[in-house]
This record gives sequence, C-alpha cells and structure tokens, in this order.
Amino acid sequence: MQQAREFPGVVFAGGSCQLLARVLGDDAEPLDPAQVVAAEYTIEQLAPGDPQAAEPVPGHDHVALTPGDVLFAALQTDARWDLDTQGYNFRHAIPTASGEPFPQAECEYRATYRLTTVSGTPIVIRFRLRAL
Repeated sequence: MQQAREFPGVVFAGGSCQLLARVLGDDAEPLDPAQVVAAEYTIEQLAPGDPQAAEPVPGHDHVALTPGDVLFAALQTDARWDLDTQGYNFRHAIPTASGEPFPQAECEYRATYRLTTVSGTPIVIRFRLRAL
C-alpha cells in the first residue's frame, strides 16, 4: 500500500507553476498513461487554521485532464526534478486562461489530482502550496 502524502510547495500569487510527482501503480511500478482512463484536478484555497474548510478557486474546480498530457510512460530526469535520481512521471503546468490558480498572497492552497485507473482504482495526488 502506498503511503498517503501531501507534497509541500511555494508559489507566487497571481502566477502559475508546474507540479511534479512520481506516481506508482498497484504493482509499485511507475504508473503508465495507458493505465489511466480519466484525470482531473481541483485547486482550493484553505481557510486559515482550518484546512478542512476549503473553497474551490474559480476556473480550477474538477477540471478534466488528458492522462497522456500529465503522465509519462518513462520516468523523467531533467533539471526540473531535484529530489532524487529516479525522476518523475507526473507533470502539470497549471493553466491561467480560466483564472489565476493562486489569486491571493499569504494564503495556502491545496491542489488535488484524481487519476482513475482502468481497474477503477482512484489515485489521489495532493500538493499543499503557500502563495507569496
């Protein structure tokens, strides 16, 4: 069983960012895009002192993604990834066309990605981001 983890990060208010992760399947191998039938993301602004009280950011609530646009079949080891030598297989550049993903400075946000595998198993990836 994979360990649940919320990845921390820092972003600039009014801007965007690229979020990276290494996502493993049930077999503990990197998840392949062909194993995913649906993907979506939501960004929420967290209430100070109460992370359970969260409001979706307009334009970034349950947005559908194409699995092949955010997942790689092979691990990537470019300059964007500096956590280890294994690399990442998930990358999403959050768009700003539908609204700023992080509109306010000095706020915390949660970006949640839900990937649904061909077996129906949901995989959740979460990032907790502080806006400067």
